[in-house]
Amino acid sequence: MTIRRRELLLAGAAAAAAAPAVSSAQPAADHAARASIVELLREVVGDAQRPLTGASVAWLYGNGQVSRAWVGWREVAALHPEGSLPIEAETHFRVASVSKLLLALAMLRLHDDRLLDLDTDLAPLLQGALRHPRHPSVPVTPRLILTHRSGLLDNVVLPLADGEALRRALADPVHWGAEPPGLFFRYSNFACVVLATAMELAARQPFDALMQRWLFDPLGLRARYAPTSLPREQRAQLSTLYRRPNGSARWIPQMDAPGDLGPVVTPQALKAVGENASVHSPHGGLRVGVPDLARVTRLLMQQGRWDGRRLLSADSWAQLLRPHWTLSAQSPGETAGGLFRSWALGMQHFTDTRDAQDGDRLPPRGRWRGFGHLGSAYGLLSGLLFGPAEGGRPPWGLVYVINGTSQAATETPGRYSSLRRCEERIVEGLLDTLKGALPDA
Repeated sequence: MTIRRRELLLAGAAAAAAAPAVSSAQPAADHAARASIVELLREVVGDAQRPLTGASVAWLYGNGQVSRAWVGWREVAALHPEGSLPIEAETHFRVASVSKLLLALAMLRLHDDRLLDLDTDLAPLLQGALRHPRHPSVPVTPRLILTHRSGLLDNVVLPLADGEALRRALADPVHWGAEPPGLFFRYSNFACVVLATAMELAARQPFDALMQRWLFDPLGLRARYAPTSLPREQRAQLSTLYRRPNGSARWIPQMDAPGDLGPVVTPQALKAVGENASVHSPHGGLRVGVPDLARVTRLLMQQGRWDGRRLLSADSWAQLLRPHWTLSAQSPGETAGGLFRSWALGMQHFTDTRDAQDGDRLPPRGRWRGFGHLGSAYGLLSGLLFGPAEGGRPPWGLVYVINGTSQAATETPGRYSSLRRCEERIVEGLLDTLKGALPDA
């Protein structure tokens, strides 16, 4: 059996109602839509010039229906392709910076429970370790960290060895920008580690445990940050992340290969509270399946409500969607090649901008604005995007995960945005599928 033949057989698609009472309003149309998405994924993954190892996606309609599709491999056998393992419905992925969106949701739950206020000065909680060396009178707050305006740079090698290493890094001016906190947008993984450490102190739990208590369990997510915390059956479904250099036919494992549990972290470090949350990789280490990311998307589409009650207060929901930074002459920032134009609380605000620096436009013809987070690390590309109900348009959502990229794919830019072309094609296809069910889309 040829690899191409196996790829076609292993392409999967599934649709599931959000709750037993909800059914598809157009089952025949949705079946056709899923077939179209599977074919799109086959084309993108199987691009001979810019191949990927695989992709898994979900798209969510305003009526609560969730549809999913997947194509390709979660584990590639280097010498014997017939031994490769396919992506399946419950395959887990390390989803990179999409992890930060869930960090933000857990932070808002702590805020609502009055354990850690969005605008509290974090320095006292961290024993005075968090002060900008050039601007010590300006407090650094959870809000500033979640909107990437804390002043912290992204030049720290993570994970850090221990709490003392974290304190040394915070005290070193080389890890801070010139501007006072609050005045400049600069994306920072390190700042998210600092916030996660403060959240541990506020919740009196290690980061992975507090995420389980405050977010994963209420939503019914089978997700973990530390791969060693995954139950055996989920660890068996964990996808390896791959890259393939130009001129090579071999996919090279980058992360989560079988038997590879990442950087060596002691059980004591994982259980420590408020010392060094970088061991959990809160900025990018979430292992989760696309069905669970779809559940998070539903929470956002439902304005923070879950199972008939508010998981996020109305005020926190409003804070989550409020743009805290929008690029302008008065609000400067680093845009990652034109991609970042506006930032809400813990997630990007997609403004439908297209200009000489490319931009954050989602489909080529525009007219779609939304919120969410993108991820890129170790060959993986990911995104969780949604639009709240607005005017006569119901809410919408989509999730995509690409678990391995060729160098050619990562070097091929988008045609109308700062996304890579493979991401553009998937996002455009999912939005086209949603468009027919959304009035005025």
